[in-house]
Amino acid sequence: MTKTAGSKHRRTAVAAASAATGLLLSAGLTACDPPPKRHIGTFTPALVDGQTRYSAKDVITEAKALGSRIARLRQVVGSPLNPDVATFRAEGIESQLTIKASAATVTQPLDTAAKREAFRADLDRLLTQYQPPLLSVENEATADNFYAGTAEEYLTELRIATRVAKAHDVAVTDSGIPWPTAALVAWNHVRTTKGTVTADKFLATVFREPTFAFIRNNLTGVSRSDTDPFRHLRREKMANNVRDAETIYAALGTDEGDVPVDFVNFHWYVPDQVGGYRTTGYTDAQALRDAVAAFKALADDKPVVTNEVGQHGLTPEAVTGTLGVLVDELRLPFVIWFDADGIPARALFDEPGKLRRNGKAFAAFAD
Repeated sequence: MTKTAGSKHRRTAVAAASAATGLLLSAGLTACDPPPKRHIGTFTPALVDGQTRYSAKDVITEAKALGSRIARLRQVVGSPLNPDVATFRAEGIESQLTIKASAATVTQPLDTAAKREAFRADLDRLLTQYQPPLLSVENEATADNFYAGTAEEYLTELRIATRVAKAHDVAVTDSGIPWPTAALVAWNHVRTTKGTVTADKFLATVFREPTFAFIRNNLTGVSRSDTDPFRHLRREKMANNVRDAETIYAALGTDEGDVPVDFVNFHWYVPDQVGGYRTTGYTDAQALRDAVAAFKALADDKPVVTNEVGQHGLTPEAVTGTLGVLVDELRLPFVIWFDADGIPARALFDEPGKLRRNGKAFAAFAD
C-alpha cells in the first residue's frame, strides 16, 4: 500500500525544519563529493504540434551544433528498437529512451496479468538490444492526453519497468510530472515547509502569466496548516492531477513497498518574457531551487533529473539562469532541453544547426 503524500509532507516538514541549508546539501552532495557525470541534451519531437516534422538527421545536426551527446527518443515497448538509436549512436549521440507500453497516443493501463507479463518480457528483450543511459517510463503519466490510468495503475507499470531495468543495469526514472502540475506540487511543499508568505511568492513568480491568474487568485494566502489545499483551485480535474502527482512522488522513496527508481523526474517551463504579475525579490532561479528541493524531499532524498525543460521566450538569460541552477549549482545528472517551437516552448534554433542566441547560451553548458 503506497504511503500518502500527506504523511510524506509531514515527515519532510520536520526534516526541513532541522536540516542545514545550502545548495550542495539540497542537491544531496557535499563539497567532498566528485561532480557526477553530466548528461545535458535535447528533446526534439519528430512531429511538433501536428505540423512541423524533424528527422533524425535534423536532431543530429542540432545536437552537434550544441555540442550535446544525448537526445531523448520515444520507444514503444513490444515494437522493434527505434532505428534512430543506431543512427544517433553512429554519430556519437546516445538516446535517453522514453518508453510507452503501447503505440497509442494515450497509454492504457496494464490491467491484466497477461498485459503485465507481455510488457515485462518485451521490455527485457528491448534492453537486451540497447542499454540507454537513462530509461523513463511513459511521458507525463498524470496528463490525460498521455496516460489513461490512475496513479496506482501507473505505479504498477513503473514497478515492472524498474525491476527489468535494474536487471540490465540501466538507470530508470518516472515519466516526469508535467508543468504546471509539478509546480503546484512544489508550491504545496514550499507552503508546508516554509510557510504561506514564501509560498505566495512562489505563486506570484512561477504563475505570473495571465493564463494562470486563477491559480494565484485561488491559492494565495492558503494557510500552512490547511490539509487539503488543492480544493481551493476550484478546478477538480487539475486538483486531482496534482494529488495524483503527489501520490507518485511519495511512492518513489525508500520505504518498503516504494518503487526503487534511481531518479525522480519533473518537467519545467521557464515563464520568461512574460510581463505582469510578479513578486519582487523571489526569482525564477529561487523557485527552481525550491522545486527541486521539493521533489527530492517527497521521494526520500532521491536525486532529481529532468528530461523536459524549456523556455517560453527566446532570451539567453532564461537558458543560463535555468542551467546555472540545474547544472552548476544542483548538479542534476540528466537535463534534457525541449528544443522545438511548440506549445509551450521555443527552440534553440531557427533551423537545425542554425542556433539562436539562446542556443548559443545552451551550447556553453552542453557535454
